[in-house]
Amino acid sequence: MVELIDPKIFASDIKNVTEKRIGNTNTKIIIVDDFFRYPDKVRDYALSAKYSKELDLHDNPGYISRFIINPGQFIHHAGYLKETYFHDYRAYTIDLNPTVSFQCYDKIGPLPPHVDDVNYAGLVPLNTDEELSNASGTAFFRHKKTGQEFTCTDSYRAEETLNDWDMSQWDRYHIQYHKYNQLIFYESCVFHSAYWNQTSWTVGTPRLTFNTFTW
Repeated sequence: MVELIDPKIFASDIKNVTEKRIGNTNTKIIIVDDFFRYPDKVRDYALSAKYSKELDLHDNPGYISRFIINPGQFIHHAGYLKETYFHDYRAYTIDLNPTVSFQCYDKIGPLPPHVDDVNYAGLVPLNTDEELSNASGTAFFRHKKTGQEFTCTDSYRAEETLNDWDMSQWDRYHIQYHKYNQLIFYESCVFHSAYWNQTSWTVGTPRLTFNTFTW
């Protein structure tokens, strides 16, 4: 049976925007409420999508489903946010393709902080607020020895901090709790990881997000 997908269900808007500052370095998190116009349809799609492990590409503990529709509008949104709120006017290069995907977690252990090899990351939680109940979020960290809250990818700063897998050497200074259909957008060089308190997760639905990684 052929499954037909209407790309209009993924329509999105950048309207209700809030700028938040966290940490000693005054790092920005951009929050966009009501991102998808039809969030329930996006959620239904995400719940029915096929997910797989991609261990050859990265150490993500969850499962990935690649976005199959042209992601142009999301790239446009990311460009608008990085220019408007981060004053970053660098153009995207054709050989550095942004990534758009859905991510699904059925279980998760303690996650050491990491940075991404792109400039910006964003995610939209697709669990309802009743499911989320402050049990899911994105956590941000500070290294105790160096005091660093961010790094320069592929530099000595990354080597000195990201090779430290001892969680006792990190302070979790902020959790941005997830809210249904709310985009959070931030610089990927800040130390971060997924937060999921599974003991407070009382439903059978997995932790589900829409993710973007852009330049």
